Amino acid sequence: MLTDSAISFCCRKEEKMSGKRKIKPVNDNVDKAMTYRELMSKYKKAVKSECYFEAMLITYAFLEDRLRSYLYYIGIFISKASYKFDNKKIKQYIKAMVEKYSENTKLSVSSISAKMNIVRSVQLWYKEGCRNDDNSLYLNELAECIDVCGDADEMLDTLKRISEWCEYRNEVVHAVMNKNLNSLYSELSDRAEDGMALWRIIDKQISAIKRMNNVRKALKLK
Repeated sequence: MLTDSAISFCCRKEEKMSGKRKIKPVNDNVDKAMTYRELMSKYKKAVKSECYFEAMLITYAFLEDRLRSYLYYIGIFISKASYKFDNKKIKQYIKAMVEKYSENTKLSVSSISAKMNIVRSVQLWYKEGCRNDDNSLYLNELAECIDVCGDADEMLDTLKRISEWCEYRNEVVHAVMNKNLNSLYSELSDRAEDGMALWRIIDKQISAIKRMNNVRKALKLK
């Protein structure tokens, strides 16, 4: 269940110029659960009615929400209301991982690709032995979290598939008028449902991390 994320899918980004969101975010987990149920219902109706553009929009939001939740449970956000990397105590460790394991070394949480960049880097750090030269409590707890909650190779494969799915979604959203209709419609329905299948995989990972919640406890974060 999507009950523990800080913001609803349509309120993810802060307006850079005004600093104000265009749409009011959810107030609490009850509000978020209501949003989840409504959007899941709309997704199912969209697929049934062959409204695959709407289905992909909702699926994209669900995927980004789960990735954000992953970052929350590994301590990147101090609170559920945070919209930027505000936990300075661990920033050096995540920054070092991104710089070592990613081609894009910019540390950001503003987009789905940026979120995947961090998750991927953390998984690669774990896979290569969880280097922790200064015996950081945070890194020890992070390694235990990944060890208990899932297989690193499976998560890396899932991230790769999500990235490929997002590339297809971006082509649909940003350049659909230049697509051959036969080619577009031959895959659209399958792609829409593939995205939700990927969401279920990553949601299972997040549920395990949430149950354990050792990282936030160690950092004394609520």
